[in-house]
Amino acid sequence: MSGLLMLFLSSVMLSPELLTQLELLPDNEKITVIVVMNSEYPFDAVKNFSTKERAEIFKEIARNSQKDLIDYLNMIPEDVEQIKQFWVFNGIHITTTKRIIKQLLNRNDIKYLFHNGTISLLPYEIVPDSRTPEWNISKVMADSCWYAGYTGDSIYIGHLDTGCDFNHPALAGNFSGYWRDCVNGLTQPYDDNGHGIFSAGIICGGDGLGPFTNDIGVAPDAKLVCAKVFNQYGSGQYAWIDEGMQWIADLKTDSGVDIRAVSNSWGGSRYDLHYWDMCLTWKSIGILGLWSIGSSGPGQGTCSAPGNYPLVLGSGATDSNDLIASFSSRGPAPDSPPWNDTIYWYRRDWNLIKPEIIAPGVNVRSSYNNGGYANMNGTSWTNPHVAGGVAILCEAGSNLTNAQLYNLILDYADRPSHGAPYPNNNYGWGRLNVWRTLQAVLNIAERNQDNDMHQTAIRPTICRGQLRIDSGTYKVVFFYDISGRMVFSAILDKKNNMIMLPESLKNGIYFVKIKGQSPIVIEKIVLMR
Repeated sequence: MSGLLMLFLSSVMLSPELLTQLELLPDNEKITVIVVMNSEYPFDAVKNFSTKERAEIFKEIARNSQKDLIDYLNMIPEDVEQIKQFWVFNGIHITTTKRIIKQLLNRNDIKYLFHNGTISLLPYEIVPDSRTPEWNISKVMADSCWYAGYTGDSIYIGHLDTGCDFNHPALAGNFSGYWRDCVNGLTQPYDDNGHGIFSAGIICGGDGLGPFTNDIGVAPDAKLVCAKVFNQYGSGQYAWIDEGMQWIADLKTDSGVDIRAVSNSWGGSRYDLHYWDMCLTWKSIGILGLWSIGSSGPGQGTCSAPGNYPLVLGSGATDSNDLIASFSSRGPAPDSPPWNDTIYWYRRDWNLIKPEIIAPGVNVRSSYNNGGYANMNGTSWTNPHVAGGVAILCEAGSNLTNAQLYNLILDYADRPSHGAPYPNNNYGWGRLNVWRTLQAVLNIAERNQDNDMHQTAIRPTICRGQLRIDSGTYKVVFFYDISGRMVFSAILDKKNNMIMLPESLKNGIYFVKIKGQSPIVIEKIVLMR
């Protein structure tokens, strides 16, 4: 039977690439096939369930719908090998022959048979190292967040790339302890390409306000959860990437590793929906997918999947003058299902706009192979800025949802005048500003203070130089001016609850941060001597 007739008579959909492979495949050879089951997850019905409960429901649906197929495949071991089951999407990977694949077309529990495609890392360029201060960190105002005491401390950020080398001095202390090599199966972190260590450095390299001089990362105290899904040549099979995405979901739901977002500096073709269900599952279990939008600009409609999905936050590239890079891919996303189905949109005005946010991607300096550093151009380097920003925001607002993070990042972006009107398919909603977004998060936290927070009181809120802080516990008090710069600190205990502000502090508005208890308290005072 010809491939076209076989496809016509079957209710199971095949990717065109798999159909071509089958036409050329010898009868005795095996290929890897991705099987997607018919049963779908009730995402909307479980939206009020806990993350753990949602995951258990998804797993149960996957187990039940895959059982008959797995039983059948186990009966023919001579024709089938390497069966891998997934629940991050409802499907399996198998390596099998053309004869078995044709038999699968007759089943009514399978929706789709997909080829094991390959994705290449986004193009990037190494440029001369000018060794100037890291303009990109200041541009997104990450350093202002450090002065306010927010460095992404202990926030877990996922990282799907070519790996990472935590022996690099800029990344000392950033390894979460969670590592998965989906390519070669090695047990210790490494990067045999350089792309991964560069993107990791932008997320969390350096030590912020500490003595280390190469402060290349947005959130220096964040913890990376790394899966190697691309090989030394920058090529990643769907099978490797699927495994990495499943591992991230398992850690979140089974191991209690609260991964808040995942950095993905890669993309496929414009209409590739292979990762749609996985991104939908990540969204449902509280993982914000972050993707670089692609490096195929400047033409319209060049943004790549998964970065062009409404389920994720896609980022484009700018230079130090906030000018959009010529190579940065542009929107809009495809005006076809499921992209244009509003039930998947994070905001009502999304309307296929991509990228949603822009961030530095030209002449960015970060960590590189053999303990060194490099400057590079590429849209790959935009998304790690956003990932580091998410870490800082989640340190300040531990209960922020995916939707809140997404919308806050967009709503509090800087909007360069030359990119107006906003939003648009070049600049999205604007350029990432972590400090402005952090201030919005702190305002939310202040409005949502619980009873424990109200047990601490700062009196008076308009003062002439003397403050009384009542909480009955040991505490460290930090004072910041409106630019986010720390200007004074004091240590108090149960017997000493009065602070005399130094004469060097000028009249104005200050933010007071009290640590040494849980939760942290943020208050605003006005100094009027």
